[in-house]
Amino acid sequence: MTHHAPFASPPDGLPGPESSIRHAERLAAPESSIRHADGLAAPASTPRHADGLAAPASTPRHADGLAAPESTPLDTAEVEAPASLPPDLPREWYFGRHSMHFEPPDLQVVVLEGEVSADDIQFIADANRPFYEQASLSISLILLKSVAVASPGTRKAVASNPMRPIPHVLAFVGGSFATRVVTTVVLRAANLITPGKTLFAFFDDEKPAREWIDARRRELSSRAATPAASPAP
Repeated sequence: MTHHAPFASPPDGLPGPESSIRHAERLAAPESSIRHADGLAAPASTPRHADGLAAPASTPRHADGLAAPESTPLDTAEVEAPASLPPDLPREWYFGRHSMHFEPPDLQVVVLEGEVSADDIQFIADANRPFYEQASLSISLILLKSVAVASPGTRKAVASNPMRPIPHVLAFVGGSFATRVVTTVVLRAANLITPGKTLFAFFDDEKPAREWIDARRRELSSRAATPAASPAP
């Protein structure tokens, strides 16, 4: 899974029928249930690298390839209590082979399968906008299932979308080595536009990714609740 708005304004061509937002039950999706477009629960998957071998135990890493310490600082000047999704919006979306659902109070879970196009990126931006425009913290869990390396058009769509200057926490699960490298390059470019606002890490399994997200959320909330020290006279 924010400079002015998390993503650029939608292009003239809106996603076709395949990308139409479908309303699901207005109940938050349980953390343990990620669903595909056919409505069936997604089977547990074993993350694998590009060579086809099972991925080793997960270690969260930053864009520079170093292990991410638990105390990684992040600019939290604008962090407040996270806002919830407006009650009149759906809790689940399907677009092509991909899906997305919302878990209260502040988590967007995105499941990507196969090729991710620039239109898919724009769809995610448009679906997230009502929540994102009022949120003080953006948190996404992105499950990469058989995702191909992003095309130049897709990379441009991600990097060029303006983001509000609020903290962004992105946890990626799965993905080949090549996919992770390209994703890292794109997010590092985004961080150049809004320094210190995007924190991301890669994992081989969903459980440690969710634990990492919870730790970042607590850290950011704690910092936001701590009054800033008064300047010395």
